[in-house]
Amino acid sequence: MSIEINLNDHVATITFNDKQEVFSVETSKQLSAVVEGLEMSSRVDVVILEHAENAGGKWAALNSVQSPTNERYVEIRELSAGIQAIAALRQPVIATCAGDLQGPGMELYLAADIRFAGLNSTFRMSEAAEDRLPMSGAGQRLVRAVGRAQALRMLLLGSPMDVEEAFRIGLISSSSNTTLAEAQLAGEEIASRGPLAVRTFKEALHKGAEMTLEQALQYELDLTILLQSTEDRKEGVDAFLEKRTPDFRAR
Repeated sequence: MSIEINLNDHVATITFNDKQEVFSVETSKQLSAVVEGLEMSSRVDVVILEHAENAGGKWAALNSVQSPTNERYVEIRELSAGIQAIAALRQPVIATCAGDLQGPGMELYLAADIRFAGLNSTFRMSEAAEDRLPMSGAGQRLVRAVGRAQALRMLLLGSPMDVEEAFRIGLISSSSNTTLAEAQLAGEEIASRGPLAVRTFKEALHKGAEMTLEQALQYELDLTILLQSTEDRKEGVDAFLEKRTPDFRAR
């Protein structure tokens, strides 16, 4: 699979050039390498995944070793590494889809923070019909996105879900025929905000979701206090008082 990166105004778009039937270890390694470069870049504030369904509807591992061996365990870890890397990005990730999502494409989609979908998109978790679980933690991400009852409905029934239902339960943020344009507009808007605040928001919500409310409130307060001492915070206040666009430097 060929993965292309396009950077425009601090927004990086990851494109899967050719629609794949299977998601392979090689694809996962390519994706991990791409993510590592984005993570280290000071020029990237938002990441967009274009057409997540092109990542593939099946896992390559299902056609290989069937017994629970050490080699199979390593293979599954390598397959899931690319998607786990997307989920661990400090920058917010926006995913788009315009077709049928299942398998690795669905898992990649769930690893994003904000999800846009085309009007004809469908979403399916078909693992139970194959007597297995998701390979990259999609079950855990799904329950955090839509709640336990809706997650179990998708995971146990495995029926395709249309965009209207996906929007109703909170799986997607919006649907349209111009999902990529909508994602790019959202990415540009987010990139215009203070980059330290944007990344800290993501950190606070992701980590806070694993804490008690009291702990999460204290954690967010601690992060708020830390941000008060940054150069960007001073620049934001100065720009507001001077009625100009702030020039954030992520410092």
